[in-house]
Amino acid sequence: MKFKNILSAVLVLSSVVAITSCDKTESDEFEYVAPAGKLAGEWFVTLKDGGTSALTGVRPYAKLLTFNDVNKGDSLWVQSVNLTYQDADKNTFPVRFGTKAIKVKSIADANALTFSIAQGKNVASGTVAPKVTILNSKILKGQGKSLSGNPVDSIYIEVQYSDTPGKTFILSGHQRTGFGEDEPHY
Repeated sequence: MKFKNILSAVLVLSSVVAITSCDKTESDEFEYVAPAGKLAGEWFVTLKDGGTSALTGVRPYAKLLTFNDVNKGDSLWVQSVNLTYQDADKNTFPVRFGTKAIKVKSIADANALTFSIAQGKNVASGTVAPKVTILNSKILKGQGKSLSGNPVDSIYIEVQYSDTPGKTFILSGHQRTGFGEDEPHY
């Protein structure tokens, strides 16, 4: 009988500890360790040269990545990604940045949601990489629309390449949601 009482007491005590130790605390506050993380995302963008598409391929969108640097809180990488679309017959249609591919580290202002770099080293692979200047960039919270009409953030960047001095290209688009209906299709 004594053993049953001890066993019952241990089970009750274990249950109480298990239940109370799992209390969750809710907080609306989220602090980014690296402030530039506020600007990180995947974007579907167009690249325009004087109003006409500078992308090669049949579709208007390519992908742009923005991600923070692990070492510096105010550094933001900007990287273009080529896409390949596939139709119902499994035919593929690439969209490429070509000579305008970009992978450059910029300096971010997380509070203003902007980033810039003057004559940044372009480390895009597979290209003869001209230096890149990013001007007048801005992430606009909730100001974009995904392909299915969902509200998302939008991005606007003016880019100059050292191999085309004085010419400004416009990268603009909306944030990727990850939902199938928001993915560009052929």
